[in-house]
Amino acid sequence: MHRPLASALLALVSVSMPGLAAAQDCQKNFQSSGNLLTGKTYKTWAVVPGVKPADAFPRAMAFTVENGFTVISSDAQAGVISAAQSVSYGQGKSVPLNLTLRAEGDGTRIGLQYATSGGVMSPEDAIRKHFCLTIDAAAAGGAQPTTTAAPAAAAPAPAAVAPAAPAMPPGYAVPTDSQRTQLTDALKKSVPNSPIRTIVDEASPVIGAFVQRMACLASPSGALALNEYAAPGVQLNAHYNYGNPMSKTRYHHKGSCMSVTRVHGWIAPAANAIKFEAVFKADDSGETVATSHEVVKQPGGDWLFTR
Repeated sequence: MHRPLASALLALVSVSMPGLAAAQDCQKNFQSSGNLLTGKTYKTWAVVPGVKPADAFPRAMAFTVENGFTVISSDAQAGVISAAQSVSYGQGKSVPLNLTLRAEGDGTRIGLQYATSGGVMSPEDAIRKHFCLTIDAAAAGGAQPTTTAAPAAAAPAPAAVAPAAPAMPPGYAVPTDSQRTQLTDALKKSVPNSPIRTIVDEASPVIGAFVQRMACLASPSGALALNEYAAPGVQLNAHYNYGNPMSKTRYHHKGSCMSVTRVHGWIAPAANAIKFEAVFKADDSGETVATSHEVVKQPGGDWLFTR
């Protein structure tokens, strides 16, 4: 049962003055969908008046890192942060958290989405509180830490505020900082200046997280973790068990990720679907591999992969 709005607002201790109206909007716009069997998605949004995206972005990212999340990719210009939190006792599972920040009027519109996979449960009140305190932190940096709970216990917060290398599931190598930056840069290039740019920007946090997984998948056993990004009825591991980029190289050392040199060939076959090609390069051997993908927006608003 959801707590009444007034009671929920009382839980937001230390809400800053610039974030007060935003905190109310955060509560009002909070939504959840799905179930424990298939997974659940939680999201909200709010407009912080009088705060520019350039100021809100680093505050939101710092608060996210301080509260147990690892930033996978971030783009201040596009206003997107893709993060994840490891699930304790979850056999390599992680839970993605995506933030979007864009200018609206004299302030910043901040959107948050947190998606658990099937069998993973996190208290809704804790998620709601974390969302709204993130928005308050972006407004003035005044919110106090409150870690979003994972099913057993949330991952401990990193010691450093700077984004650390993402916690990858078993069967994956870990990308270097330069590889993460290269992926972020690749996602900003070759997108047509047309309506497709709008939906690519919306889907880019999920695309970035998925492509990073593809670049680092070093063992067939790790392919199951790709299903966190799979559309209903799709088993991505069946295709990428032995069809992932690393498996197609002969000389690349599987202990390190491949670099993403290009993400291009953007096509929108429908208003809610994107097709693209990702090009991966082995830094040690120079071998290159290209893979084609399709991501589709689901009725609940999530972008999930069909291939």
